[in-house]
Amino acid sequence: MSIRMKGRIPWNKGKKLTECQKRNMIGRKLSDEQKQKLRNRKYSEEARRKMSESRKGRKTWNKGLKMSDAFRQKCSEVHKGIRYKPHSEESKKKVSQRRKNTKYITNGIIIKEIKETDPLPNGFWYGRK
Repeated sequence: MSIRMKGRIPWNKGKKLTECQKRNMIGRKLSDEQKQKLRNRKYSEEARRKMSESRKGRKTWNKGLKMSDAFRQKCSEVHKGIRYKPHSEESKKKVSQRRKNTKYITNGIIIKEIKETDPLPNGFWYGRK
């Protein structure tokens, strides 16, 4: 248990399970296949929108938590040694080829990249702003 959680009362302390809940919990093990299905499921646009709406306005779990000086120092030390490798010539050429003959378009909200030969969709104009 973390130091932060010591002394806190669990949300379910003292709550009683109904008989139905107890029955449902008995032998409730998922197979590896079922677990994999749950991990890889795709949500519909409507379900994703509903989940997004339900989370709006909530504070993040770490909002207001202060990091100790020791922790800050540790993070600083870890990040000091990180150096990112420059792109290889091959990867630079790939990026360059992809970016050639493309234009940015926007409708004021969405910014997209399209090929120069593709027609401009309704309500969009060239540029990023």
